[in-house]
Amino acid sequence: MTWQRSMRWLAACMMVLACAALVRAEDPFRPRSVWVNDDKGLSLKVIERDGRSFRARFTIGDGIERVVSGTVKNGRVDWLSDDVEAVRGGVGGDNHGVIVDDETIVFVWIDGDGKNGSFTLHRR
Repeated sequence: MTWQRSMRWLAACMMVLACAALVRAEDPFRPRSVWVNDDKGLSLKVIERDGRSFRARFTIGDGIERVVSGTVKNGRVDWLSDDVEAVRGGVGGDNHGVIVDDETIVFVWIDGDGKNGSFTLHRR
């Protein structure tokens, strides 16, 4: 195998690996994705996504519905209570999530009174 042919073969392999990495790196938090926790009656439906910014509809059972605006960066999903439109119920607290894998996001939240908790959502 000549040196030039070896280099072309190496370049082709590098392109295949780069493309495979892009496919694996596809962002699971995209418009129209739905994340749920059926046991707790939670649902997060991504309405729109523009780079790091997103809007989503977050519901808790039948009593709470919020349109949240937040950011997605480095595998994190965050929204603050100041960026929530309460459709039913209150605005809630600040929410900070970590995308664990393509199917799971783990959130922690804290409200203005210091109450806090956590929840897990799974992609539907």
